[in-house]
Amino acid sequence: DSTKSELRVLGVLNADGTASSRIVLESNAGSPARGDWGGVHLLSSTANSFFDYVTVRHATSGVSSLAGSGTAFQRSVVEHCQQYGLNITAGALQLSESIVRSNGSYGVYVSQASPAITSSLIHDNGGRGVYVYQSGSTGRTVTLRNNTIVGNGGYGIYASESYAGNLTVHATNNIVVRNGSYGLYNASGYATFGLSNNLVWGHSSADYYSVSSGDSPIGENPLFVDEAGRNLRITSNSPARLHASDGADIGALAYDGTPTPFLAGHLYA
Repeated sequence: DSTKSELRVLGVLNADGTASSRIVLESNAGSPARGDWGGVHLLSSTANSFFDYVTVRHATSGVSSLAGSGTAFQRSVVEHCQQYGLNITAGALQLSESIVRSNGSYGVYVSQASPAITSSLIHDNGGRGVYVYQSGSTGRTVTLRNNTIVGNGGYGIYASESYAGNLTVHATNNIVVRNGSYGLYNASGYATFGLSNNLVWGHSSADYYSVSSGDSPIGENPLFVDEAGRNLRITSNSPARLHASDGADIGALAYDGTPTPFLAGHLYA
């Protein structure tokens, strides 16, 4: 859209904020709205770029990436964008310890790419939490590990592939709860899912569609500190505690000592 400003990256961009001094990319309108500007575009010549403690909001899509290897987006926030939080259409962007929330359509859209999404909160996006699409004969692998995916308008994790055997989704140690219809959905039935130690629960249609629950699945209330208020850290009796593949906690936010305020869940010694 030639009427909107955007940040286009053709080489290397290191946006290195801190917890107390974040870098904020947002609309400068008096009354900011979704879609006020074009967002961050990492073009195919982008490599080894780094985003740390960055907040992107009010864009059409927050971050659109064709970036090559070595590009990382961590400890950052993408929120209140018109379409996608992240639109990853090539390469292998690394998304970690971040928050993708309250975007108009999908939280993370992946097409013809092999990103790794780890230790991130993906919640309250208008469509799917994570949408993965693959066409053509090139094999792609998408990795989802230790994420918390909650309250998105459609599906938690949705995968669609045009050719059998060319899309693999590895999902391990994720909490996927109370999304609009399904938890994990294999639209074409062609995608290969490798699932282990995921807590998937509370979906109106079903927790799984055309995909098995995998190894060591959990189908219980994760007992967050305050789900309605979106404090998505687990409490003392949560079934996500100590049940990850490495014996640690499932989800993006580990238990920090907050007690479960009522008698429910698991009792730990």
